[in-house]
Amino acid sequence: VQRLVNLSADAEALVDLQEHGFHWHHPRLGLEAPGLDFRHADAWTIDEPDALPNCLQGALDPDACMAVMEWRVAPGGSLVMTDGSRLYENRVYGLSTKYGAWNLVEIGYYVRY
Repeated sequence: VQRLVNLSADAEALVDLQEHGFHWHHPRLGLEAPGLDFRHADAWTIDEPDALPNCLQGALDPDACMAVMEWRVAPGGSLVMTDGSRLYENRVYGLSTKYGAWNLVEIGYYVRY
């Protein structure tokens, strides 16, 4: 979530976020893709040799990863195309595989881009 907060302060990064330029931020259409439900262990591609990672591995702990899924335009958010940005609801997933156990956290987060 802190990475999304940091992006909110960086206008250039938000352009990338709007265009889904980060490998750990997935567009709404990703919800329809088979196997991209981060609530299930087999959806995470962390160290698979033939697959690109779909998450961001922790810099301090290699057993921790995060991924973000754009869920929807926030209720009450503008859908007018002439507005400069929209408020989106994102789902942030955190995964820890430390000590061989899978621990998952899901957080809802609003971000404007």
